[in-house]
Amino acid sequence: MIDFNAGVRSAELVEFLDLFMSRARQKVTDVQKQKDDLGVRTAVFNDLQSKLKDLKRKAETIAGIGSLSPFQAKQVANSDESVLRVTATNGAETGAHQISVQQVAKPHTVLSDQYTRDGNELSTSFSGAQTFTIIVDGVGHAVNVDITAGATNDVVLDEIAQAINATDDLPASASRIRDTDGTARLTINSAETGGANSMSFVDTSFFLGMLSQMGVMNGTEADATTGGYVYADLGGGELDAKFTLDGIAIQRGSNSLTDIIGGATIDILRAQEPTEAPTAIDISADTEAVKASVQEFLDSYNDSYAYLQEKVRIDQTTYERGDLAGDFSYKSLWLSMRSTLANSVTMTDPEDPTSLGLIGITAGRDGVFTITDETKLFEMVVNDPEMLAEMFNDTTGIGSRVDALIDRYVSTDGIIDSSKDSVESRKASFDRRLDSLERQNKTLENRLIQQFGALQEARNLTAAFQATLGSIGGFLG
Repeated sequence: MIDFNAGVRSAELVEFLDLFMSRARQKVTDVQKQKDDLGVRTAVFNDLQSKLKDLKRKAETIAGIGSLSPFQAKQVANSDESVLRVTATNGAETGAHQISVQQVAKPHTVLSDQYTRDGNELSTSFSGAQTFTIIVDGVGHAVNVDITAGATNDVVLDEIAQAINATDDLPASASRIRDTDGTARLTINSAETGGANSMSFVDTSFFLGMLSQMGVMNGTEADATTGGYVYADLGGGELDAKFTLDGIAIQRGSNSLTDIIGGATIDILRAQEPTEAPTAIDISADTEAVKASVQEFLDSYNDSYAYLQEKVRIDQTTYERGDLAGDFSYKSLWLSMRSTLANSVTMTDPEDPTSLGLIGITAGRDGVFTITDETKLFEMVVNDPEMLAEMFNDTTGIGSRVDALIDRYVSTDGIIDSSKDSVESRKASFDRRLDSLERQNKTLENRLIQQFGALQEARNLTAAFQATLGSIGGFLG
């Protein structure tokens, strides 16, 4: 018998198989389409989940409590940003202020005597292991340095600086400064500004120790060649920031101030000349930031709503069905979304607005919410941001309601995850069905090939027999 599986199939065999296997192959095509349709459904669930998660994040943001509420956003107007940098968090105290800066806070800074860089008097006097203590805020920190014998002053100053900088937890730093082409000095600075962070020094190697000999411990102001202090607290708050706020004299040890105006940070950048006008700052409601937050929430809602509407609808003219048409869970979500935004809120003060329409946000017939009255919204942001926050973050508030509604769908093992699991289970079932049909079709195809081969053999025998009869008839005739 002819083995049609061994070589190229004839057109006649292909036609034969197509004739008898068309229905079987169609079953495979139908099942594959159903599986592909499920793949489309999975993609829809993924897209919807992504959109709803974004909406949930926006709802959580707009339902923020206290200083986390976007309705508490503040902005700062500053007349001279070279003097001050002022930033305000949500919930900062609003108001206008006049600030004059007399002095910026400085770190305690000392200098050594000036040394010729290629000289070696330091290593001659203090070679080998040396120890001294730097005391900051009542805590002493021992500094150990090994002075290289015969090293130049330039090298020794660097060795001392490196030893100070390598001392664990020491709130001070040091540097070798090459102040001229041929000279160098050691500078030591407290890590923080203000008189409270002043340093004191103790030589512990012997009576007139290295720091004392270098002029670091001089109680006088350093000059071009002699060591001493550059910035120091001499009893008059010389290391602290000094300024007046609305005529009130204030002194602080830092240039970054968070305890002056509630919710605001004032960074002092420079002192003002006595003839300079005070710097005016004004902290007020940031209406544009509030509008942006509200718009982001509405945009995310509108995007999710429109997408879901497209997927659950049935066209009344063409009867074309969306990918989620007939699925009650998602039709219910679509219907609930609009009512969640449109329904009234129970406010503490019954005189307060209780719906979005009363604060300048309305919905069109297509269900899209937009800010239609910015003036009304901005007026409330300025006059009563706490009321607006309550409308969104109360337990019955709009943001809280949206968050709770969406959470049921996007949480781990929520409705969407369950829907995707169901789809994957059905896809696995279709995979098993496809495997079974493929095996059945392969068996059927092999059987048909064998039958076709038998028919071909019979046809060949018949043709040979007829040829033989023709030869016999010609011989007899």
